[in-house]
Amino acid sequence: PSPRGGHTAVFAANAIWVWGGRVGAGVSFSGSGHRYNPANDVWTEISPVDAPSARMNHVSAASNNSFLIWGGFGASGFLGSGAQYTFATATWSPTTANNAPAARDGHVGVWTGSRFLVWGGRNNSGLLDDGASYDPVANTWTDLPSANAPSARQGAKAVWAGDRWLVWGGEGVGGVLGDGAQLLVDAFGVPTGWAPMSGVQAPTPRNQHAMVWTGERMIVWGGRAGGLFRGDGAAYDPVENEWAPLPTPGSALDPAGRGSHVLAWTGSELLVFGGETVDGQTASGAALELATDLWRALPSTGDPVARSGAIGVWTGTEWLIFGGELNGGLLGAGRRLSPEPTWHFFRKP
Repeated sequence: PSPRGGHTAVFAANAIWVWGGRVGAGVSFSGSGHRYNPANDVWTEISPVDAPSARMNHVSAASNNSFLIWGGFGASGFLGSGAQYTFATATWSPTTANNAPAARDGHVGVWTGSRFLVWGGRNNSGLLDDGASYDPVANTWTDLPSANAPSARQGAKAVWAGDRWLVWGGEGVGGVLGDGAQLLVDAFGVPTGWAPMSGVQAPTPRNQHAMVWTGERMIVWGGRAGGLFRGDGAAYDPVENEWAPLPTPGSALDPAGRGSHVLAWTGSELLVFGGETVDGQTASGAALELATDLWRALPSTGDPVARSGAIGVWTGTEWLIFGGELNGGLLGAGRRLSPEPTWHFFRKP
């Protein structure tokens, strides 16, 4: 794909699917996408026939047999349209506009196993605290519950936790936020209602943070509050509704505080890469092993390019990084990272 920022990517059908984004100054947006096969290191363009209009800051999620795009910002302003791309047929089909949420960007989205959920963001009327659930089989939208929903915000982050959706942080009317909520779903993935999220030992308010789900806990790390870049985070257990602070690296060990970075969970380690620091964009990163609470620096072999606003996709064995910005310019350079530490074997005399 051409250099871009504000794009999205999902990992599905053994490939990474990158779509949309800003590809130039002003109102230069992309309505194109590409499939990357890590097995043979080959990019293939996604069919442009019936694709959604060009946009950035949209959301996407992979379903069982397709990936979905919705919302964002394009040449005409905030968008309330979307589409799904079916892998088997390599075709696009639009999401219905009937009962769809209001146009927006800066929102969050997720796939529950049967529904595509979108929530929050902003449009010409301001910050939003509503959303909807999309059923791709019936091609219908249903409003999300409003009781106990998080306050209106943009730039929140969200993760799917198997039986609930966790939304946290972002920027509200009064500034950055340090709260969130859980959207519970039934056995069919249909939303049933919002539940509060504890604020005890939660991370300080921030946006430009990143979040991942480990299978048991949601991890929040990094972000920005005003001119301060955060180099800390916490793990949240949604069943117990409890936060636990993450260990901070020593002053001599990256990762330095940053925002607009990427995170990944390998099954044993939290990976942090890139983003913007007080010194500008960085190509540095680190890994935190949760079992030992020990940080280590990620390797710099291959000369990764400094960037912020990139997308990162974990394939199960390696981390793929694509796009982003460096010193006001857009990047198209991708990198593949194997995060395994270097091992040294020796024979005992």
